[in-house]
Amino acid sequence: MKRTELLLLVLSSIGLIGQIMLVPFSAEILALSLNFLAILYYVFTLPYFLGVPIKHMFKKSSYKDISKKRIFGTIFVGFGLSIIIIGIMFKLLLLPGAVEMLTIGTRGILIASLVLLVKYLRDKTSAFNHFSLVRMVLVLIIGYTVLLIPSNLIVQVFYRDNPEFVELFKEYSKHPENEKLRIEMEEAFRNLKRSR
Repeated sequence: MKRTELLLLVLSSIGLIGQIMLVPFSAEILALSLNFLAILYYVFTLPYFLGVPIKHMFKKSSYKDISKKRIFGTIFVGFGLSIIIIGIMFKLLLLPGAVEMLTIGTRGILIASLVLLVKYLRDKTSAFNHFSLVRMVLVLIIGYTVLLIPSNLIVQVFYRDNPEFVELFKEYSKHPENEKLRIEMEEAFRNLKRSR
């Protein structure tokens, strides 16, 4: 599983670098790798973070030595991580809803990280999972960073070869209530995607 995670992170980095360098199909590589990473965190949370083999993930006996609080917390963490990953993808691909997903996901993971840290500081002999905390903090930092990057900057970097679209996006950002401008911007975005 850790190799799968590493492969998806490498692929998403390649997609992001390709987007910055204006390489065709980079957005697709970025979207697919981030989607699969989100699925990994969402669907395979229990085996991934609790060390349960995938072939036994649906057997109740696999979780008999694990407390219900830890199982619930692990599911919460997996859900939060996947929301952050999808939010990052939405923000980088200029899709609506990115800010909301990043805000919800980062707040949830921040709370989970603090709970895990406090639990460890209270009882240093507890089953503290460094692996989980490191993942949560890294995704949290990346999520907050992407959340703070203005969409205009993303457009200026990813679409610098099309200054008309950049100006149209800036104008739409100033006046998001303008329906005519929204339709014009969406049409320009579709044409831009077709031409790449």
